[in-house]
Amino acid sequence: MIEVLGVSKNYGAQKALDNVSLRFPAGRVTILAGPSGSGKSTLLKILNRLVEPDSGRVTIDGVDIRSQVPEELRRSLGWVIQSTGLFPHFTVAENIATVPRLLKWPAPRVDARVAQLVDLVRLPRSFLTKYPHELSGGEAQRVGVARALGADPPVLLMDEPFGSLDPQTRLALQDEFLNLQAQLKKTVILVTHELDEALKLGDFLALLDQGSLLAFDTPERLQGRGGRIETFLGREYELKLLSRHHPLSPTPGNEGPSSRDLLVEMIAGGQPSVLTAAGRTVTFADLIPKAPQ
Repeated sequence: MIEVLGVSKNYGAQKALDNVSLRFPAGRVTILAGPSGSGKSTLLKILNRLVEPDSGRVTIDGVDIRSQVPEELRRSLGWVIQSTGLFPHFTVAENIATVPRLLKWPAPRVDARVAQLVDLVRLPRSFLTKYPHELSGGEAQRVGVARALGADPPVLLMDEPFGSLDPQTRLALQDEFLNLQAQLKKTVILVTHELDEALKLGDFLALLDQGSLLAFDTPERLQGRGGRIETFLGREYELKLLSRHHPLSPTPGNEGPSSRDLLVEMIAGGQPSVLTAAGRTVTFADLIPKAPQ
């Protein structure tokens, strides 16, 4: 459990964060969303002490992170950034092994973990001897995620992890991330300025604007809030929410087409229903998720 308590940060006359308090649920994905300059990345950097707040504090499982040596804290947190930050003179295997080696794991354990992680992010083991300049953007980002998972940290901090990728690769890696999270159930805090990405990946949204926390809730519970929240979410928010609803799935998850995908099929076909590959007829009424309790 990560808790932010009354955190403020100023850069001269500019207020980056203003008395922000929130609790990040364990084992879930929380999205930090908001316009440029809202304080998203500043808050993320405060969590691993790349930036120190002017006031307030952050606790992990009730322990103030200021009581830890910054380097030791960072080794206990996975960190993924947009440009991957891979060491150019290290091979893929050496990059993934960075934190386990800093923690002085025995060599056989390091090698086994590296092999496990390269399989987990679906890269061929032949890539282990490659260098970052030999990788595509998507491949490098997969290696960045594998490196962040090196020592199996309970928390992943992700700063625009898919922002520099082309749309097709970005969507593919978002799907891979969801598959990984379903297996690993990490506490993930992810910064993005893309609302579609936030709705696809996030269990919770923390909306920031001008350094203040506007709202923290599930995406479904944010609809109809009005004011600045409605201005940020936009007029098409309810339509975008359909991407989170999968009417053909027997249990919640990302299996099968979303209501939004099926609606597009209906519109394209000019029909009030669509016949799925499984032989089921889905009507417009099926696309509408039940209101949250």
